[in-house]
Amino acid sequence: MDHSYIQWIFPNKYQSMFNNESKPLKDPEIDIFIRNVDLSLTYIECYEMMLDFYGMRLLNKRTGKLGRSLKPYPNDYKTRYYEAVCGHNCLRIRRILTSLNNLGFRKYAMELVNFLKQEITEGEKPLEQRKWDFDYDWKQYGECTTKEEIKELEK
Repeated sequence: MDHSYIQWIFPNKYQSMFNNESKPLKDPEIDIFIRNVDLSLTYIECYEMMLDFYGMRLLNKRTGKLGRSLKPYPNDYKTRYYEAVCGHNCLRIRRILTSLNNLGFRKYAMELVNFLKQEITEGEKPLEQRKWDFDYDWKQYGECTTKEEIKELEK
C-alpha cells in the first residue's frame, strides 16, 4: 500500500516528488556510503530484491551482469515483466539507475541499461512495449561515458 520504499532503499541526490519524508543525499554521505563495505553489501541485497520483483536476477556481483529470473509461474520473468515493469514502475527503474550511478555502482547501471535494451530489442522482445521508456528515460544512463556527461546526467 505504501510506495515510498523505493526512495529509502535507492537514495540519490534529488528530492523525490513522491516522498517528502526522504531527503536527497549530500556528497559527504555518498562518500561514506561508497567507502563502507557493509552499506554496499546491503545495497546490493536491496538491488537483488528489486531485480527479483522485476523478473530479473544478478548473475555476477563483480560485473553487474543480469539475466532473467528462473522462477516458475506466477513469478516467472514474463509475468513479472508484465506486472512489474509497467506504468509508474518505469520511474522506479529510473530512480534505481540514478541511485546506482550516485553511489558508485556505475557498472551495475550500465548493465541494467544493456539488459533492458536487450529485452526490448532482441529475440522474443518481452519488454518491447517499454521501448519509449527506454529511449526517453533509461538509455541515457548507459550512454554516458565521461565524468562530464555523468555530471550533466545528474542535473
